[in-house]
Amino acid sequence: MSAPNAQAQAHHYTPPWLDWIATHIVPSAMIGAEMAIVTLFFIVTSVRQPYNPLAWSYVEVVMVFVAGCVGLAMAGLALKLSGIAAEMLATSHYVRGAFTFGIVVALGLIEMWAGIVERAQTIGIGPADLLLADYSGIDAFRHIPTSVFMVSIILPCLVLGYGWASRPPVTMSAEAQAATHAAKLAQARFKADLRTINAGGFARTAVAFKDGITGKKADELDAGTQDTSPAQIDGDTASNITTFPGARRTAKKSGIYWTATDLADYVRNTYRVEMGNDAAVFRIRQLGDDKRLDGVAGKPYCANNKRTKSWADKQDWQQAVAD
Repeated sequence: MSAPNAQAQAHHYTPPWLDWIATHIVPSAMIGAEMAIVTLFFIVTSVRQPYNPLAWSYVEVVMVFVAGCVGLAMAGLALKLSGIAAEMLATSHYVRGAFTFGIVVALGLIEMWAGIVERAQTIGIGPADLLLADYSGIDAFRHIPTSVFMVSIILPCLVLGYGWASRPPVTMSAEAQAATHAAKLAQARFKADLRTINAGGFARTAVAFKDGITGKKADELDAGTQDTSPAQIDGDTASNITTFPGARRTAKKSGIYWTATDLADYVRNTYRVEMGNDAAVFRIRQLGDDKRLDGVAGKPYCANNKRTKSWADKQDWQQAVAD
């Protein structure tokens, strides 16, 4: 079975000996060249007599040392980021890849300008430069030789292209593609679940914010048994709570309600009497003025539990059974 990693390069665009040089010598050579250009750029812009070391002060000696450190760091970072940018863009990490590539371009522009500053002082204007200035209308070519621009842009282009050139074309096996697709699908499902959870949190936050502004509390607890004690309920609701340890259901309005099932359960557990469903529904409708319980499947009729319990406690259930 093929491993899910990169397979061997299928085509050879250059001879093996050149590939060996490009792998083992070229990176070090580019770092050295970039270090020299950037270091000299820092020196000529920081030291009064950059080409006369005997005239340097102690501070200028320190500046030269710092320039060498900065040149080495910038050269190594540019080459490394070039490879990282190529890898990110080739693997569809476009945001990180574009950001990294942008840094490489910025470093390349700095290096190109450093090369222009340094070489413009040593190369004179030639006939080719005057010819190009006449035909292009760019007066800068009369002051800085065209070859200076050409040479100064070579090394930054090499650094930009090295990341792509050093990354051979790869192929993926069917197993690797399946694993990649499965990972992407799992990540997409995770993000979808996370969005759902966040949406629920935002909704609860909005309800709490609204309650804080209006001063009203909307009871939106799920239907079913609630173990809430009177100490955990606000003052208006606590006055309607009974001591019966049965189901306590809340509607959107303040207060706790019983359905016909709750009434029948209370009568059964307290007085050991079976109350018919029709009788319980009729009594709940009467006590609750035909109010229905929102948020529960079927929207059953409901009534305030304190009022319902008071009615049940006043009934002579043993006489009702005897009749």
